[in-house]
Amino acid sequence: MAQSKTVNKIAEANELANIKNDLSTLRKDLNAYVSTKADQGKATAEQLKSSAQDNLVQLKGYGRKQMENVEDEIRQKPGRAVAIAAAAGLFAGFLFSRKG
Repeated sequence: MAQSKTVNKIAEANELANIKNDLSTLRKDLNAYVSTKADQGKATAEQLKSSAQDNLVQLKGYGRKQMENVEDEIRQKPGRAVAIAAAAGLFAGFLFSRKG
């Protein structure tokens, strides 16, 4: 009887050691997984940032080009530009002066 208790205690101690070892391995694997995912997230964020910066540069260039086109149009046809501005002013005044 005493011998079987000793055998059981040894088996339990071995099982406990195995569980501790498994937990340690699991902790290391989980840390490696989290680290890998964090690195992937950082890389994705950098790619998105770079893409957004490229798009911003393109949009700024497009905006400048459109502004130049408008300025050229105004220089070429100043009467038309004044007429459009006056019409826009009258329309805005009409919209904002409505009471009710």
